[in-house]
Amino acid sequence: MSRELVNYIRSHEYIYNFLRDESHHYIYLYRDNNYIKVIKRLAKEKYHLRYVDKMEYLKNKMNLLSTLIDVFK
Repeated sequence: MSRELVNYIRSHEYIYNFLRDESHHYIYLYRDNNYIKVIKRLAKEKYHLRYVDKMEYLKNKMNLLSTLIDVFK
């Protein structure tokens, strides 16, 4: 694993935390440095950092506000 890749992992906290929890991915990362793309995708899925997850969170908040407004009418 290259030094640049190690610095990249340390600079992105969600990837670093993901690798601490799912350490078996290091095997693939040592074999192929391009595996970081897969790890990045998996980490974003696990920590709900994808665009879809953010939109879902916003939708849920709007539904909550709508329900609260209906209750207080």
